Amino acid sequence: MGIHGITARVKVRILACGGFLALASYAEGGATRFADSQLLTGANDGSSWAAAFRGPLALQAALASALPGDEIWVADGLYLPASAGSGPSASFHLKDNVKVLGGFAGGEANSAERDPAENPTVLSGDLDGAANSFPLDQSHHVVTATNLSAGALLDGFTITSGIGGDFGNDSFGGGVAVFGGAPTIRNCTFVDNEASAGGGLALIESTSLVENCTFGPNYAQMGAGLVNFAGSPIVRKCVFSGEYPSTGGNSGLGIYSGTMGGLENPDMTIEGCRFSIIAREFSCPAGVAVATGAGHLVVRDCQFIGNIGCGSGAMQVDGVVEIERSVFIGNEGKFDGGAAIHSFDGDVSITNSLFSGNDRLGFSTIYTGGKLRIRNCTLANNGSATPAPGSGAHFLIVNQNADIAVSNSIVWGNKSSQNNSSAVISSFGTSTVVPRFDSCIVQSWGAFVSTVAGQNSLAADPLFVSVPGLDGIAGSEDDNLRLQTASPAIDRGDNNLLGPAFALDLDGLLRRRDDPATTDFMPGSAPEIDIGAYEFGPACRSDINADGFVDDADFVLFAAAYDLLDCADPVMPVGCASDLNNDANVDDADFVLFANAYDALVCP
Repeated sequence: MGIHGITARVKVRILACGGFLALASYAEGGATRFADSQLLTGANDGSSWAAAFRGPLALQAALASALPGDEIWVADGLYLPASAGSGPSASFHLKDNVKVLGGFAGGEANSAERDPAENPTVLSGDLDGAANSFPLDQSHHVVTATNLSAGALLDGFTITSGIGGDFGNDSFGGGVAVFGGAPTIRNCTFVDNEASAGGGLALIESTSLVENCTFGPNYAQMGAGLVNFAGSPIVRKCVFSGEYPSTGGNSGLGIYSGTMGGLENPDMTIEGCRFSIIAREFSCPAGVAVATGAGHLVVRDCQFIGNIGCGSGAMQVDGVVEIERSVFIGNEGKFDGGAAIHSFDGDVSITNSLFSGNDRLGFSTIYTGGKLRIRNCTLANNGSATPAPGSGAHFLIVNQNADIAVSNSIVWGNKSSQNNSSAVISSFGTSTVVPRFDSCIVQSWGAFVSTVAGQNSLAADPLFVSVPGLDGIAGSEDDNLRLQTASPAIDRGDNNLLGPAFALDLDGLLRRRDDPATTDFMPGSAPEIDIGAYEFGPACRSDINADGFVDDADFVLFAAAYDLLDCADPVMPVGCASDLNNDANVDDADFVLFANAYDALVCP
């Protein structure tokens, strides 16, 4: 059967499955209860939009009446957890297996019709309307969730004006505090909340999913946007941005993940997020975007753009950290080193990632005193030849006893106020482990090759597609650091040096796509991986088998992955290449992309 016959059959199946929408339509498993703070008439019993619970306390009334399996639909407007004078313990307490949905205009018959952007639904901790009347009338937590399952959902709200207390659990999560459990938080905005930790959101021993949320600015000593203590949450497709005031001891103005009070170390995943935070320099925060104190952190498909502070830059990380397919552009850390990444003694692995335009003001792009593995990365146009407040704008600073290995990577066009070799690497103290650069393209390789170890590395222009880009500034977002035809990086990497996350390049395309016009550097290992963050070849994700065509062979691969749906399924093919939109599922949205590409047959 031809591809179009198969496509028709699968389209019927996909339509029958109902669809996977950006703003999900939730099936009713119980009653639907309605709340509308601006409604003036009706029965006020929550049974319909016309009879919705009314007034600023309408959501509290709906929560009080809700049973497991219910949904609460909340119209735009302002909602308070209690009336004025109730004190800081007032909070919206979520219930298990109850979905609380905001963003309705009122009158909708289906939850998919709501639009939180057009119909802002605000949950405020400012009980009397007199901002900063704490401690009398400012909630410690605007929303609280305690030991709830993933069936508890908060979706489509702006959460603001919570101010945490001074002691114990009251000091966590001015906006939302999650204690244990796995409630889902989706499509929410956290702004102008404050706490000692987790100004916007605190996750304490939680396995929550936080998705499509916006943070900033909020305020806290640790995790002004979000804090994770001793949990294993997933934070997906969120934005952390804004200008944050910082006070002494700040860590992770976007996210802080760590342990406390003898609890287990955290295990956190951050994927598909964007961080762009400026710290007002009242002090020097550690890790403007993300900071970790311990545990295991995975950062995947994230963008760190223009995070600026006077301490360490975008990330301050210790513990075990895996960074995959992420971009670091224009980040600054003026004094502590590590405009992009600073690690005192962590075990850090970076794969298929890009570093560009970082460290124009500070003294290094990456600073490490622990173990660092950089694989298939592009590190270009960082640093400055102008003397800086630090020690000279090196790309990579190695503290004593650091264990460094860089493989299959491009280190090119970086600058230093001292000399060309220090634009690549510089050491403080004496390391017991000699840094390695294997199968890399490195500027001024001959100038310092005697001080490092490595094989099959060279100094040769990598032939990037476009540097600088249209703005004329090398190291900005519009640079194109993919490879031109005839780049010396094509088919020259060492497959024996691949890390566990090698399967997709920074574009999300399959690695090891052979270029027939290039002779493999290491015969017998074809297809040989390219050097750098991008694999040379047609930029066409629907060409799943990377043969230059979108045809029946690709459809068979796509259909097999669609049967599994979830990229986390252990039998899903390596890399989940059929997940064309990078949302960790192979679903209707991917099918639409695939079908459009199949109509063209040949990759553009």
